[in-house]
Amino acid sequence: RIWRFEPLSPELTEVRDIFCFMCFSGLKLSRIYQLKSSNIYPGYISLQGNGKFQSFNLPLNERAYGIIGQYIDKEGQGGNCFPYYRHPDFNRHLKQLGKNAGIIRFVNVSFYSGTEKGLRQVPKYEVLSSKVAINTFLYNGLKLGISAEVLSFLTDRKTLASIDRIRPILEHAAYEDIRKFDNLQADE
Repeated sequence: RIWRFEPLSPELTEVRDIFCFMCFSGLKLSRIYQLKSSNIYPGYISLQGNGKFQSFNLPLNERAYGIIGQYIDKEGQGGNCFPYYRHPDFNRHLKQLGKNAGIIRFVNVSFYSGTEKGLRQVPKYEVLSSKVAINTFLYNGLKLGISAEVLSFLTDRKTLASIDRIRPILEHAAYEDIRKFDNLQADE
């Protein structure tokens, strides 16, 4: 719903675009804010790596590239592609966006009070956060048949012990697997 929702304010439009870019690219919010126009190429982005990998290329599907393409030449604060929002502000705007988009189905949320554990029901928009975008990317990727190793590479997770040794192989496989997102139906 957020993907197709047209917010009335510029801030909510930017938050929608950032959130959807995260859902389609697998990048976390801190990585999003590091992107500059010089990192963006047709079909991929070039990122600074961790450890012995100085940089690596991360493929983009058409939806992710379509979103970031709107921001390439609109460099904002610090020359970054996307406008910057502090994490709490981003999540607050995202919750408002979810509410405005009608994401009101109730979900169960666990809570702890002292030694007692319980469940309470809240509207789904209240649990929206930047982390939901990465979980959405992982869920859809697995649903589309993308391997856990490639998803681990795309989300820059270290869940596999040998990820650094196979990073070059995964980069190649990621270019093929990321295209599976282009076949995701609009209502999914």
